[in-house]
Amino acid sequence: MNDDESWISWEEGATTRRARWRSESQAPPAALLPVDDTLGAGDAHRLVGEGVGLLWRGDFHNARQLMLALARRVDRPPRTQTPRKGAPA
Repeated sequence: MNDDESWISWEEGATTRRARWRSESQAPPAALLPVDDTLGAGDAHRLVGEGVGLLWRGDFHNARQLMLALARRVDRPPRTQTPRKGAPA
């Protein structure tokens, strides 16, 4: 990994922030978005699925709740398409 790949940057307000990325197994995300407890689990799941990294700005308890909600969505079996009652076939 070269020196350019070991840093990640994000916009926060009008300031560009930068930090060293430390991971032995994961490459840094293509984009990083600062989030707080106003972000819902559905939106977080969609963003993570698109490859966006979430930088938590809030307290630990709310971060833990969001992580648990994301885990439930990831562990949920995929929906099967069943026709609705009364819908044309």
